[in-house]
Amino acid sequence: TAGITLTDGLPDKSNWTPVPGGNSLQYKGKIDGKDHTITNMYIVPEEKYYPYGGFVSWGENSTITNLKFDGAKIVVGDEGDPLNSGGESIGVIVGQGTANISDCHVTNSIVKSMGNSDKACYVGGLIGSLSCSSGYGAVTDCSFSGTVEGFNIVGGIVGEQQKDTKIANCTAEGSVKASKVVGGIAGDAKGFIAMCTNEATIKGASSGGIVGTLTDHMGTYNSCIIGCTNKGRIDGTVLSPHVGTGGIVGQVYQYYSNNSFIIGCRNLSPEVYIKADGSTYGNYVAGVVGVFQNTIATPTGVYGSYTVTMTDASGLQYNSRPVGTTMGSTAVKACPDAFASNADLATDVATMNTQVTNGVTAATTSPRKIYENTYNNYTWTWTSGSWPEFSAPVL
Repeated sequence: TAGITLTDGLPDKSNWTPVPGGNSLQYKGKIDGKDHTITNMYIVPEEKYYPYGGFVSWGENSTITNLKFDGAKIVVGDEGDPLNSGGESIGVIVGQGTANISDCHVTNSIVKSMGNSDKACYVGGLIGSLSCSSGYGAVTDCSFSGTVEGFNIVGGIVGEQQKDTKIANCTAEGSVKASKVVGGIAGDAKGFIAMCTNEATIKGASSGGIVGTLTDHMGTYNSCIIGCTNKGRIDGTVLSPHVGTGGIVGQVYQYYSNNSFIIGCRNLSPEVYIKADGSTYGNYVAGVVGVFQNTIATPTGVYGSYTVTMTDASGLQYNSRPVGTTMGSTAVKACPDAFASNADLATDVATMNTQVTNGVTAATTSPRKIYENTYNNYTWTWTSGSWPEFSAPVL
């Protein structure tokens, strides 16, 4: 069969109770959708505060694969009571948990957590909060198209990516919006993100095409983003001191002794802006990373990445530099729009490959170690008349 089409209760009432039957219960099973589609899954609860909303509310060491959703709608909270409203850990497929999600695709869908406090946080297109336990904690070969909105820590694929988890080969399209931390793939990331592409429009403070904030953590492994591409417009907003907007990462935070790595990424969007409101702070905007903060460890930085030249826009601030403010080591190139026909391109690509090798070598204690047996064969290649392409081993 083609799947399941839900109709009861549309368009402003729930017609789906999250598996396993309540938002405080844990689901520990396996679901193989066999490429079927669930259409019009609606979760629109009457409660002002509703945690763990999704097809599965709380996935504990669970597996979900080969499943599609079209026209899903998750709207949580009460606009009339914004300080007490919203939903923590909200996503179409899983609210939160140690889940492995693969080959799942969400189209024409809305995920919205209404509220003006951290009760409206951890909002993702597929999963709100992803954590790691006993080999579980990965989202691979998935996609989202539609709208994702929340107050804090919002992402097109994952809202909060906790330490030692993996997101790979995923794509986001549509729009992703938050007041605070927002990214095309993940809002706040502490794990491993590889070969993902964002084509969604991003809007908010601490905003990035791939990740809003890349944060270190207490633990064995370092955070790492490798081989990702942004193609979406980013509209940064000023909220507090040191807010960054970047084509790949808005801000890199370091509080502990681990490192954060951005390796072999490219920003192909010329539209990376931040609102120019006359503030004396918060105006860090750049093509790859907006700002490094509290960088206390080395060799944290950017390796073998590049950005196109950004364009001017009335009323907005922009910067064609790859990195806005830097602390720690960086090795990144800003490239003009004519980069693909640059006579020096072959030399530039060779230089980027050297930087990638250096970054990969430095990142040997990243979460990549959990998921890969090799650190080789991450390279830039180039065909005349086209943009350089980054390739990686099969993950």
